[in-house]
Amino acid sequence: MRDDNDDGPTLMIRDPGKSPVLNFRSFARTYVESFAAARDRVRLLIGNHHQQSVGTHREGLLKEFFREVLPAGISVDSGFVYGYEAQTPSRQIDIIIWDGLSHSAVFRTADFVIVPPEAVIAAVSVKSRLGSAEIKDAMNNLGSLSELDHTFRRHYEFPGGEKGVPILKLVVAYEKDVAEETAARTTATCSCDVFAENRRGLEHAVVALKTATAYDLKRDARHVVERVLPKMIITLDTNPVGIFQGWGPPHDATPVGPGLARIPYYYPTGSSVLSPLEKITYYILGATYMFRGIKGGSLESLA
Repeated sequence: MRDDNDDGPTLMIRDPGKSPVLNFRSFARTYVESFAAARDRVRLLIGNHHQQSVGTHREGLLKEFFREVLPAGISVDSGFVYGYEAQTPSRQIDIIIWDGLSHSAVFRTADFVIVPPEAVIAAVSVKSRLGSAEIKDAMNNLGSLSELDHTFRRHYEFPGGEKGVPILKLVVAYEKDVAEETAARTTATCSCDVFAENRRGLEHAVVALKTATAYDLKRDARHVVERVLPKMIITLDTNPVGIFQGWGPPHDATPVGPGLARIPYYYPTGSSVLSPLEKITYYILGATYMFRGIKGGSLESLA
């Protein structure tokens, strides 16, 4: 609507008490509420007597949710990432989000795939409950992607011109069995164990981190770490556990370790207007857009 007293057009919002972003978040929250109701239906009917069936149902719910919100041509399946003759295949991944428009699967059935490493956008390990044992299992599971990631993606140029981008790795659980502080400690210990078993990843990380400074973390440093470690570990229940992989030690520019200015560090995600499911969706959409070569855009307004 034009105001003749102004030099240009003015956007008039019908509901001055609520911004468009808040309107959109309220809309997005309806998806979350629907998902929250669906996730518990099987458990409410059959209780905890058939955990495998409950877990399969919940894994399927996440797949269907991602299929609904992701762009056309992005496939959501379970299966393996293949190493051809160069590397051992990954362990079975609960949810593989991959570009089925530009890449062919090595093998495919209705809901199961074996795909090449360069086709993968994100890998999600799904747990019904998050305890220390589940964190270790999930990190080892996703860690099986690191050699494939390093061998096949380190020099691979994606459609948008980005080179060497690692697979986004997430751990998602429906309920928590541990406090956030315990989960963070377990994650830190598992991170050391995963790197200890992956000597090449550790060596590349040390080299890359030595070239970084406390205020200028190079892309290579981020990439070599994200080839090995999950970006986020989060639960979908009320008062969720949320741990995000960043860089530490926090608020300290003092060098740490063997000449390193920064090391991988897990932080609580903190309170946010975004629910856990919305945070997960934001990261997966961001990785998808990067993979497809879509730069910037309206998604950034929701961060």
